[in-house]
Amino acid sequence: MGLWDDIRHDFRTVFEMDPAAKSRMEVIIAYSGFHAIFFHRINHALLKLNIPALPRFLSQVARFLTGIEIHPGAKIGKGFFIDHGMGVVIGETTEIGENVLLYQGVTLGGTGKAKGKRHPTLGNNVVVGAGTKILGAITIGDNVKIGANSVVLHSVPKNSIVVGVPGRVIKKRVVKMFADGPVEMLDHVHIPDPLEEKFEEVAAHINELERRISSLEGKGETIKIYNTMSGEKEDFVPITPGKVNMYVCGITAYDVCHLGHARSAVVFDIIKRYLRYRGYDVTHVRNITDIDDKIIARAAQEKTSTEEVAGKYTEEYYRDMELLGVSRADIEPNATDHIKEMIDTIQGLIDKGYAYVVDGDVYFEVNRFSEYGKLSKKNPDDLMAGARVDVDERKRSPLDFALWKASKEGEPFWESPWGKGRPGWHIECTAMSSKYLGESFDIHGGGADLIFP
Repeated sequence: MGLWDDIRHDFRTVFEMDPAAKSRMEVIIAYSGFHAIFFHRINHALLKLNIPALPRFLSQVARFLTGIEIHPGAKIGKGFFIDHGMGVVIGETTEIGENVLLYQGVTLGGTGKAKGKRHPTLGNNVVVGAGTKILGAITIGDNVKIGANSVVLHSVPKNSIVVGVPGRVIKKRVVKMFADGPVEMLDHVHIPDPLEEKFEEVAAHINELERRISSLEGKGETIKIYNTMSGEKEDFVPITPGKVNMYVCGITAYDVCHLGHARSAVVFDIIKRYLRYRGYDVTHVRNITDIDDKIIARAAQEKTSTEEVAGKYTEEYYRDMELLGVSRADIEPNATDHIKEMIDTIQGLIDKGYAYVVDGDVYFEVNRFSEYGKLSKKNPDDLMAGARVDVDERKRSPLDFALWKASKEGEPFWESPWGKGRPGWHIECTAMSSKYLGESFDIHGGGADLIFP
């Protein structure tokens, strides 16, 4: 844009980058980092006008006043900020992108005496920790974060974190919790240490070897899991020795996740990781319910489609789980991709006399299943009609619940033997779990509200 536009952007960036900045006057009179980039913008403009000596002289004046040395030839994008700043050195052929943050003691230096490009190039949104040295004509990609006191001698791909001497690229992200939610950032105190992680890998490998030796010697510990059906902890014995099939009910994608979603996801992720640590071959299935009354209501409220609502909140869910460190399931089916399986399952229940059709709706007949209520330890006669299902005079019993719902005007629908409609949420997990894990599997998990009835 221009000299003064860049300076105004640099000024605004001080308040975005430094929570200690209280007022405009304070920044103007007391921020050496802002003074340094202000002088540099003028010096660089003078250099481009081929004015001799003066730009170098003014850069030395700025160095004397701020403790920051920036060669007039350095090309620096807008939104540049140096926090504290003492001891920062930026060489002649350095190129810096937009919204870059440097801490005190950073050197962007050259190597050798050859003329031409000999200093680093930094992309956009780069953060460089205190005391770091980046040397040579290397490229630091966009969104890179470099830990304090690192020495970087080779180019770094975008979206990386670099630590150590010499600098090593690590994949782990550092996230801190603020009032507005989790934010990925550079934490100079808690940044991952590659050497420490290698030691942890060695320790984990030793633990695995000890576990295998104990197993071979017959000293392996028995795993006990709480069984909701029996109400007791029981020895865990998989259906197939050495293999565990686990189905966990996922979210209904109509809103952002809450703490209950997080708890369920973390718990079953830990169970999966532990079983794999114990040597089991685990297949983890976790569904996404992407069609439901609540999704339809949210779509109407936001004046959009159910597909967009479900897609939006599914992405939010995955983002939240990633920030929590929860791993993805091996299979993550969407309900709407399995309508055929649901129709087939419903038809099977009708054929066997467990379900009936009423005006395009299909209901499960609770009285036909003698063990209804066993999981929740409730007697069907004592259950309050309408507590979890809609009361409908067409039903043979108030407790009967919908397996298939005839579509209303404006609602999404699929063709079925009973007319246009959509599945009820009771049948969705039945169809998907059966498809991927069979009729019987080892662990069926989810939130406590799913213990129904």
